Amino acid sequence: MAGSTSMSTVDVNQLVSRDRSSAALVSTSRTTIDQLLLTDEPEPPFPRGSDKLCHAVEMIERYACDDSASHIPQNLRGATPNQLKTDGKLRLYAKEQGFILSINPKSTHGMVLFMKEHIQVFAIVPTTLLRQGSAFRTLADKTADNIPLLEAPAMGLQPQQANNLFDRTVRTLWNLVSRPYSIPKLQELLMPEEDIAGYFSTARDNVDSITNALLPQVRHVLQSGEFSLRDLTSLRHYSENWPRNQASCIYLRIYTKRNDRPGPYSDTSQADINRNVGMYIGQSRRIRDRMGEYRRNMVPETRDPHLRIALKSSPEDRHMIPIMIWEDGDVSSHILNMAEQTMILLLRSYQPFLFVSENDLYPVTVVNSRRAKLLASFQQKAASTTGWPRINCRGLNQESPIYGNTRSIYQFLSIPMAPGNPNARSFTSHRIR
Repeated sequence: MAGSTSMSTVDVNQLVSRDRSSAALVSTSRTTIDQLLLTDEPEPPFPRGSDKLCHAVEMIERYACDDSASHIPQNLRGATPNQLKTDGKLRLYAKEQGFILSINPKSTHGMVLFMKEHIQVFAIVPTTLLRQGSAFRTLADKTADNIPLLEAPAMGLQPQQANNLFDRTVRTLWNLVSRPYSIPKLQELLMPEEDIAGYFSTARDNVDSITNALLPQVRHVLQSGEFSLRDLTSLRHYSENWPRNQASCIYLRIYTKRNDRPGPYSDTSQADINRNVGMYIGQSRRIRDRMGEYRRNMVPETRDPHLRIALKSSPEDRHMIPIMIWEDGDVSSHILNMAEQTMILLLRSYQPFLFVSENDLYPVTVVNSRRAKLLASFQQKAASTTGWPRINCRGLNQESPIYGNTRSIYQFLSIPMAPGNPNARSFTSHRIR
């Protein structure tokens, strides 16, 4: 169908606002391929009194939009970039897809957002030429559909045998995680088979390696579960001479504030470990190189949530404490990941936003959140069984190390651009299934 369908100016003007500069800005703003998977609902200048929509639509047949026609609202008139026009009109093709954002009161025409050569553009299209699909949903919502919200199985649990609370809790935790009815939950959150085998085919040996790597001074502090902030900050700190750069290690970073330093007493209830105390667990095979990264990246303009908290503490209130060391460095990635995960769970050092509403989270953060919730539920069950204390620090870890090597979390549909002008640049949209 060629040309625009005429309609009264009053009806069409009710589709859009009267701010021409706003419409022009939206229609000509360039966007990247990544942004085609929209993380937020488009925010066009909706008119007062119109129905606000955001539904997927598909063109039923060809149509040519003339944005200079008299019935086009003033704020959209001439707003389509010339490079998108053929003979002065925007060509839309059968099966071309977009989002319908508003419909006029008579339901004859709609304002539709299309992507043309990576440019967002509005078009006024007769509703009879549109096949309407599902309502717009953010990428985070689509991700949540594919990543289930899971908890540890509601099964009886007995504490594992060990001569101290720390070891008993670690062994109970991994005994629970490695059970046949727990592993499917890890797999549902997309843990590959090779990692399942690496972690759990020799789970007992892996746990032995973790507990044996705990430094004697650290074991003395942690083994009873009755430790204070002062106990932790009094542990031996990283230095240029220790540990060896070739050693593999798990480390604890603690950030305190000048007005919230440990008192001169030892509070075994952990009351001095509060939300003003930042904690981060990490791993490294070359610890000096890792420290160099921290120094380079700890700048005021950093966007890393961990480092932004770190910068709020003075240098003398930033503690870098190795807690597990494999001196020869010859330890598998699976054991290192399990060790790091162990300390994240025991010290509860996950970022708190992972455990709140997912409505405002980015897609990848939804995945991190659901993994953290599952693993934390395993730890809560283990801790309630053994009596391990609940630590209330300001957690700074965002990811779950045992998912560190996970393949792509998304399943995509590839949608080629609708056929039209053979000389026009085309692209393929990739959407989450």
